[in-house]
Amino acid sequence: MIVKAYASDRARAMAEYGFAADISYDEFNRRTGGLTRTQYLDYLNRTYPAYQQ
Repeated sequence: MIVKAYASDRARAMAEYGFAADISYDEFNRRTGGLTRTQYLDYLNRTYPAYQQ
């Protein structure tokens, strides 16, 4: 199955770089210097205020 293969490949890739297989998107980004979802939405709201409703 594709889902099972993806989960296995993802877990292997995370382990290769020292991350837990079940790491969340936000935690991964915190540890790697990226933006969390909340930080990204805040950025969009500050940068593109004309698109806010």
